[in-house]
Formats: sequence, structure tokens, C-alpha cells
Amino acid sequence: MQQPKILKNFLLLLGLQASGFILPLISFPYLARTLGIEVFGIFSLVQAISIIVTVIADYGYITTGTQRVSVYRDDHTYLGKLINASLSLRFLIACLASCIGIFYLIFALPSGQVELLSLLSVLMMALLGSLNFPWFFQGIERMPQFTLILVASRIVSVILLFLLVSGPRSLSAALWINILPQLVGAIYCLCYFSKKLTWRYEIPKFSSVKEEAQNGWHFFAPTFYSIFFTQMGLVALGLYQSQAVVGGYAVMDRLAKAVASINGAVNQAVYPQAALAMSRSHAEGVLVIKKYAAIFLPFFLLVCSVLAIASPVIVKLLFGQIYVKFSDALSLLAIFIFASAVNTFVGVIYMTTSGRQKEYSGAVLFGTCLAMLIYFLTPKLIGYYAPVLGLILGESAILILIAYRLFKGDKDYV
Repeated sequence: MQQPKILKNFLLLLGLQASGFILPLISFPYLARTLGIEVFGIFSLVQAISIIVTVIADYGYITTGTQRVSVYRDDHTYLGKLINASLSLRFLIACLASCIGIFYLIFALPSGQVELLSLLSVLMMALLGSLNFPWFFQGIERMPQFTLILVASRIVSVILLFLLVSGPRSLSAALWINILPQLVGAIYCLCYFSKKLTWRYEIPKFSSVKEEAQNGWHFFAPTFYSIFFTQMGLVALGLYQSQAVVGGYAVMDRLAKAVASINGAVNQAVYPQAALAMSRSHAEGVLVIKKYAAIFLPFFLLVCSVLAIASPVIVKLLFGQIYVKFSDALSLLAIFIFASAVNTFVGVIYMTTSGRQKEYSGAVLFGTCLAMLIYFLTPKLIGYYAPVLGLILGESAILILIAYRLFKGDKDYV
């Protein structure tokens, strides 16, 4: 009975993720050509910091929030308290993380290259991100309206990019236009809570926020490590290589991350059912995870094979000849995409729903540390291959450690 619902949720989330993949394929080439390769490198660097800060501000609620909402979906009192406590915690984290991110950009970029307005986009992205609750709708498995609204806002933002971004001096406009979906999502979430849950914001007790922070850490830690793992390669590259190299690699990086974002749709669609099944029994949870892994992993293998073989053609068609010299990075990143798909099922879904968050967190920490060493120690020697190598070896290390722990501690593994 749950399979049609899983399929429906997956298709909705895939549509949302597809809009994050297809629409950039329209806007990226335009931005790359209009801003120029160097300014596009700056744009990508600021965007990377914004993504890091926004994910940090989420504090892992995309996992733990989805799980709790799926279990207590009919208890409006509990949901209201959860919303208030999570909003307060995430808003505070957003402010702190944004300040750190802005100071990093001031240090990393040459003086005068970025306006204050561009830097403030990092803060606004994080604050609006803390007002978005996609995990709530995933938990109650009611994604249609939220998905349609976000897709529509992304389409509008692309149109605005074409209308308002006209040259290198339009950097700030490009950054602020990309915030539009976050703004629309925040407004929708707050309106939905007020109407459907008769929710009103109340400042929670400090003990409630503290409890949220403590309980969520082991869910947040893998996400924290993961976002540094996936985004810091580009940031580190900006410290050692020219903005032109950063801009060229950023195109390959964003294409690869766009494809890998389909993993998010799979996770968000399967996770609530896996968590519910795991709460009934370990064996039932494992069965659910195995069933959907057998469906989705062959799909990822096919997609990654196409990327690995045809990357020069894809890059030339989308971005032009000037970017083809960076296309070998995209071919190699196909390995990372497939490894991350495997990690979605074995690590993100299985390890967290089966109560093995600490083990998963440790594996992700090790993989992240390995990747960070490569990101910061090798760019001068191997250039834009440094973030590629870091992603591949880091993701492989995570999978190897997870497999070792599963074989060593439990024969009833995924």
C-alpha cells in the first residue's frame, strides 16, 4: 500500500530536484557568459559559502525533523513546539554561521572585488533558510503544493536573471535573485503553519532549545561534515588558483552536484517510510531500504556512465568551447556521484534510522578530514583536480568505513 505513495513522493521530489538541475542548465550558461569567467568564479564562491551556511543553519532537521514529524504527524501540539524550538535554534545558528562565512569571503577575495550588498546575500540566504521547513512536509508526506510553489519561484528567478543581469557589474543582482525561492518557501511555510496548525510563534524555553541542540547533534554532525566535504573544495580552490580557474571548475562542480542532488529526492521520499518501518522492526526497515536501493542504484549507474563518457560533448553544448578543457573533471566526478548514491542508502538512510548515527557520524568525519587535507594541501600541485580527488577519495573512505562497521558489528546489514 505504501509503494504508490513512495513513488508519488519521489516523483514530486524528483520534480523539485529536477528544477534545481534543469533550470540552472538554462541560467548557468547565461551567467557564465554574461558575468565572465572570473566574476562567475566569484559568484560561485559566494554561492558555495551561502550553501554551507544555509545547511549549517538547518542543523540536520532534514533528517531528524522528517523522522519526528512522520511519527507525530497528528499531534499538532507537539508539532507546534517542534516548530518553535527548531526555528529559534536555526535562526541563532544562521546568524553566527553567516558572520563567519562573510569574514571568510572578505579574507579570501581580493579587496574591492565584492560589494557589501553581495556579502549580505549570504546572511539573507541563511536567515530565510531557517524559515523554510521542507522536512515538515516530507514528514507528513504532503509535498505537492510546496513543490509547485518552489518550482514556480525558481522559474521566476531564472526569468529575472535574464532580465536584470547584464554584465560583470550585475554580480549582486545575480546573488540576490537566487534568494527568491528561499523567500517564497519561507512565506508559504509560515502561512501554512498559521492556517493548518493554528500555530503562533512563541519564544521557547532555553531548556527546550538546548535539548533540541543536544538531541540533534548526532544527526547534524554528518550533515555538517558532509556540506564541508562537498562544498569546501571549491572554496579552497579559490585560495590558491585564479578566479578564472575557479569559474571553469565551478561549472563542472555545479553540474555534478545538480545530478547528485537527485539523491536528495530519493532520501526525502524513502526516508519517512524507512524510519517508520525501522521503528516496527529492524528486519522490516532493512527490507524497505533494500527494495528501493535495487530500484534506484541501477538508474544512477546509467546516468553516471553517460556523464563519464560524454562529458566533453555535454559541456560544449551547454557552455561552449572555452569550458571544454575542464570537462575531464566532470568525467571523474561521475565516480563521486555514484558513490554518494550508494551512501544515501547505506549511510544516510540505514545508519540513521537504525540508531547508528554515531558510527555514521564518525565515518563521515573521517572522510571529510581526508577530503579537507586534499583540498587545502594539493591545489598548488594539481590545480582543479584537487577538489575532484578529495570528493572521490573522501566518499570512498566513508563507504569503506561504513561497510567495515556493518560487517564487524552486525551480520544483518543492508
